[in-house]
Amino acid sequence: MKNLEEATEEEIEQELERRKRDKAPKPIVNPDFSRLIKMTLEETEYLKKNGYPSKDFDHYVYEEVMSAIYGKGYWKWRNSLDYLLSKSRITYIIFKYTLDGESNKMAKSKKQKLEELKVNLKKAFDEADEEDGHLRADRLLLDYIGDEEVSKIFNSARKWYA
Repeated sequence: MKNLEEATEEEIEQELERRKRDKAPKPIVNPDFSRLIKMTLEETEYLKKNGYPSKDFDHYVYEEVMSAIYGKGYWKWRNSLDYLLSKSRITYIIFKYTLDGESNKMAKSKKQKLEELKVNLKKAFDEADEEDGHLRADRLLLDYIGDEEVSKIFNSARKWYA
């Protein structure tokens, strides 16, 4: 191993990143999967009613699984790795936004989407089961908003009808 004075700045940064990775949280001995089970049950109901999966479900499951197994500290550790600043991640982000821009050109206009939302919300609240109507309306609104962080915050809250 080199002396600190002999190491380049890049080598020092790489060593610090390696040390961060080495401090990974340990799995919880008896993880609580109750929130994960609830999510999967809700998703199954959503799929049965709508015929398609809800947006970003796989992402939320991934987050919930990692939190259940490693605890909330997992995300603090994970975010400390500067994952978003890695060269490969930046390349991915640029590529994704390029694709998103192309797909947006083909997307329906915002006005059309809003009109569809209004029709579907009315249908949701016309359902015989009030709880199912609320769940469906929640999903419709979150899909319309299309913001992952908003969905995450909303889905983390307890709901009287869930």
